[in-house]
Amino acid sequence: MQGRRWGWVWAAVGLVGWMGCGSAAEAPDGADVAQEDDAREPPAQVSPESDMGLAVSALDSAWTADLRYAPEADATVAANAPGTPLGTDIRLTVDGDPARRAYLRFRLQGLRGRVARATLRLFAKDAMAAGMKVYVAGSDWREGTLHWDNAPAPTGEPVAVAGAVADEAWLELDVSAAIRGDGDLTLVLTSDATDGGVFVSRESGHYMNTPQLLVSLDVDEPCLVGGAPPVVPGESCAYRGNGVAGTTAGWFAVGGSGSELLSAVGALGSDLVVAGEYSTPYDTVADFGGEPLPGTNGFAVARLGPDGTHVWSRGFPSRLPDGPRVRFASLEDADVSRSGTIALLGSYEGQPDFGAGPLPPGTAHQQALFLMQLGPDGQTRWSRGFQAVRAPGDSRPMTLWPHAIATEPSGDITVLGTFAGAVDLGGGWLVSAATVSPENDFPPRALFLARFSRDGQHVWSRKMGFVPGLESPYVTPINPPALAVDAAGNVIVGGSLIPGTDLGGGHAPGLVWHTPFVVRYSARGEWQWERLLTGAGGGVTAVATAGNRVYFSGNFLRRIRFAGEEYFKDVSYAPFVGAVDAGGEDVWLRTLGYTSPNDARQAMTVDAEGNVVFTNRIGQDRSAGGGVLRAGRLVASYGPDGEHRWSRTLSVNVWDSQLTRLESGELLLGSTMARSGTVEGTTYSPGSRNLVLMRLRP
Repeated sequence: MQGRRWGWVWAAVGLVGWMGCGSAAEAPDGADVAQEDDAREPPAQVSPESDMGLAVSALDSAWTADLRYAPEADATVAANAPGTPLGTDIRLTVDGDPARRAYLRFRLQGLRGRVARATLRLFAKDAMAAGMKVYVAGSDWREGTLHWDNAPAPTGEPVAVAGAVADEAWLELDVSAAIRGDGDLTLVLTSDATDGGVFVSRESGHYMNTPQLLVSLDVDEPCLVGGAPPVVPGESCAYRGNGVAGTTAGWFAVGGSGSELLSAVGALGSDLVVAGEYSTPYDTVADFGGEPLPGTNGFAVARLGPDGTHVWSRGFPSRLPDGPRVRFASLEDADVSRSGTIALLGSYEGQPDFGAGPLPPGTAHQQALFLMQLGPDGQTRWSRGFQAVRAPGDSRPMTLWPHAIATEPSGDITVLGTFAGAVDLGGGWLVSAATVSPENDFPPRALFLARFSRDGQHVWSRKMGFVPGLESPYVTPINPPALAVDAAGNVIVGGSLIPGTDLGGGHAPGLVWHTPFVVRYSARGEWQWERLLTGAGGGVTAVATAGNRVYFSGNFLRRIRFAGEEYFKDVSYAPFVGAVDAGGEDVWLRTLGYTSPNDARQAMTVDAEGNVVFTNRIGQDRSAGGGVLRAGRLVASYGPDGEHRWSRTLSVNVWDSQLTRLESGELLLGSTMARSGTVEGTTYSPGSRNLVLMRLRP
């Protein structure tokens, strides 16, 4: 199980949210899922086939679609400062004395159908008496130059009138009368009241509370073509399949008003395990479904029931309110064993105690690595810490970078990471390069692979790095590595390498920078085979194994020759997914669309029959094998021989998507969510970030 942050994208205007198409039963009424721990009900769930943001569903045989827009401009104008632009203010102010108005401009696109309802959502920072009115105005204005004297006047009758406004709460106004189709729409907020109202603007930095316009449409068909037409003839959609496999069986979110970031998901019997990091800016609180987590930032693990009901959660703070506990602690990855133990991998500075005694000191700016294990009850069983040094026997610290962790059926734990200089993981010194010495301030880096027993004892360790004489300082030879372990304990590693790197089978000359690869090591750490995708740039970012196949996915540029076929991509990076057999021989490969080279870490899982599911991202409307899909976060499944089973896209306001397979056979897709989203007509408002979990039918 792997997971890590590799960035996210927010579209200032346009279609934003989780996208789906297909039929659905009506969802139950939803409420904020952040509740008290002991008294909590299961989190609000969404019935089959429901999604967020642009959600397309069938209710009573009428197709509906929910679209969400962010303002492309907003500003306050003040009568007592008639020539002063206020467009950079973090607040939108509405008042009667002195008179102030707030302007918001939205660029609407993709409106294909009858408007069932349009809702303007504003987050209030101050209470206000009833009577605020919303008008339509002209859209010929600029945020940076708008002021009282040049602001377009409100026109016609008000499209909405607000009741009393509470502070620190969302205000929702039905502005359906303002929607006339695609194009620019300006809404003006006015009031005769003298107590004034203050709302969060798009400049505030509180991304979870910025203004939103939600539009629900009644449509004749399940798949809309929003914005630009598809790039090939036919209708673009957010789901392709048989209408069952890959559709949503349930949905819930956990988290508080603070920031929660997903690192990994797993299955513990019929329960779910969620691991990630948290922080509490602006006096907020963070939680993983239970009580508020301790300190101002740290990492946490939670066990949840199949419906999201909180079982337990553990927070490991970096800082406590009464002073420092450790300087820094970061979770990189987690994995759940068949016996229910949970292995955690991360980095730290200082000398933390995660419940099994203090770890060896980690030096500031030269992070140490921790490995620890929790029991099924969430209690710490053991923890270990390691620090790299400049050379064997030297005391000057160097950084250890953790990457991934995997638990084999026996309970042993395999760890993958990068180091510079020398490190002793329990089996003697590993040295990153021949040029390592106490006098070398910047020793070359290398990858390490290590196995520990179920009780944390060293079993074996090895390194992969530069061939002597071809070392490069400041450069990581293998990046970003992905990890899997098969039923026999053999280790699969994927990633990209640079010229001069030896994975264990010898130096391969003539490689381009960032050549994608898959390599297998035995259960004792011995090199067995490697498959280099020579001629291509990019990298393998996820690996999995089942039966006699090894599956991999990633992104590439330039040329790949695989299984006798040639694949070429010369402009931008393209996602790929493929398989080799147990000896590393080619079986099948699929390529599609294009993606960002920075969207580097994906997830993958495979069942016993060889049906593989993976996540990536496509940057344009493209087919993943079953028909054109909208651009966005891709989740797709292929059979053992590469045949398309189903595919769907999620929008760009989720990231860190992770996958695991549940005891029921369903898939658990976990993501970090930013911004509010609409599910079957119910709008959920997370904190600055929330953890979103979807169960998908296999």
